[in-house]
Amino acid sequence: MIKMDDITDMNEVHVCIGLDVDQSSTDTALNWLGDEAGTFYDGADKYPERVFDVHCAQSSVPTIEMYADDGSMWYTPPTNPQAAISAENDTVEGRVALIDLMDFNFATISIITARNIVGWNNDIDTTAGWGCNGIDSVSGIEGIFENAWFREFSDSDIDTVYPFQNERTMPVSNSYANAVKNGEWPAGGFINVSEQSYSDSTARDCLSTDTDSVGDWDITSGKDSTEVTPNEVNGIPEFSDVLPVILGTIFIVAVSMRIRRKKT
Repeated sequence: MIKMDDITDMNEVHVCIGLDVDQSSTDTALNWLGDEAGTFYDGADKYPERVFDVHCAQSSVPTIEMYADDGSMWYTPPTNPQAAISAENDTVEGRVALIDLMDFNFATISIITARNIVGWNNDIDTTAGWGCNGIDSVSGIEGIFENAWFREFSDSDIDTVYPFQNERTMPVSNSYANAVKNGEWPAGGFINVSEQSYSDSTARDCLSTDTDSVGDWDITSGKDSTEVTPNEVNGIPEFSDVLPVILGTIFIVAVSMRIRRKKT
């Protein structure tokens, strides 16, 4: 989602997004951003593999058009893309399937806007103007206040790209996401260690027994990876069994500290 300043007519909105998944200095294909917008990248390591334009190709009908670095024309992303432009909320939204984004882990993105001319990118020049058609860009240096011309467009080059990490690939503790994906653990699931939990498939407490197969809880070593131990009680102590030991240890430590203090 992109928040705009003041959308008065959705038909004039045109957002151009470049996605560079390899940051390769040997790229040669897509050195531009936006349909005939006259905006180019200042280095091959910023050339995108996919370019997306979100605009109205038909009056008041937002759409997404995509251009690939190995292609020769604009096309609609094949996997159920969605686009919305809201004058009421001053927002532009788009959804493209990850498979149509080359299933990337990390990428850099660049974003500019232009004034839209209603039509399909393959048919007409859909960005109004001459020379550099860019109106605004996601760019600039914090603390330095410049308009988009001085920040980005005065040399017709796109200098600014931003890193983007695909959330799906970010680390998740205990491989929870993989377990859910593989059907090994329910989404939002938790371990129940109460005395009422006797299910072999979810969790066991000290009253549960090892009744089925390798991988169950073993009486001495926790999860049993080598053998089945039918009807053995799992060696998981209840909190009430552990509490006296904990309290006893605390008492011994406290008394010991008190004796040492008296000796000094």
